[in-house]
Amino acid sequence: MYYRVWYWDTTTTIYSINSIRYVESLDDVGWYNDQTIQQVGNSVVSSSWPDWNYGSYGPIDVFYNSSGSNILDDRNIWDNKFVMYYDGTTGAVEEIGLAYSTNGILWKGYGRVLERGGNGTWDSDYVSHGTVVKIENTWHLWYSGSGKGGGANQGIGHATSMDGINWVKDSNPVFHSNDGVLWRNDRTYTPSVIYDSNGFETSSCPNIKMWFTGKENSNYTIGYVYGCIPQTSTKK
Repeated sequence: MYYRVWYWDTTTTIYSINSIRYVESLDDVGWYNDQTIQQVGNSVVSSSWPDWNYGSYGPIDVFYNSSGSNILDDRNIWDNKFVMYYDGTTGAVEEIGLAYSTNGILWKGYGRVLERGGNGTWDSDYVSHGTVVKIENTWHLWYSGSGKGGGANQGIGHATSMDGINWVKDSNPVFHSNDGVLWRNDRTYTPSVIYDSNGFETSSCPNIKMWFTGKENSNYTIGYVYGCIPQTSTKK
């Protein structure tokens, strides 16, 4: 199948592996094989309170390696065919976990890779849905976050990693609902980022583009921004 989607099933309880589903397509028009994903033991969604992954609000990002191992590789996570970042929740707070798979349906949880911030930080209760992009040798994660009562929608954070597993977060959010921008002063979240080393055919900046959600009162809006991350090579 050329197209695959992993998504959060809002019709079932979040405290079960059934909250994450999978569907596939040959042409991006007709979709088949819609089913809940499976897990090794309770490694992805534990269904046991107060574990960080007691439940899940679904996948965040999925990577595919066509030359990945046909058996689960517990030592080199990126040697697996599929690697998924996903939302883990206690029902009160949210954090980001990692899982891996040989076929995209049966998954094994690696563990929590991005924790919420400490007391007094802007993302003290929630780190969740966003985008992971590898730029040269550095992994970048843009994520939704917030403090108490924010529901992971108060701002967009950024973190970097050298291995896609151990992350260092920036101290301050990239954007926040208190920035004074009217169309997103209630919610600023869900960043979707793409990267092109060739500057989207301009051979320069910008080389990253982001779309994200803003909310003012009952009005939701999609925002667009762009920027440039320094590079050390011209490899596309």
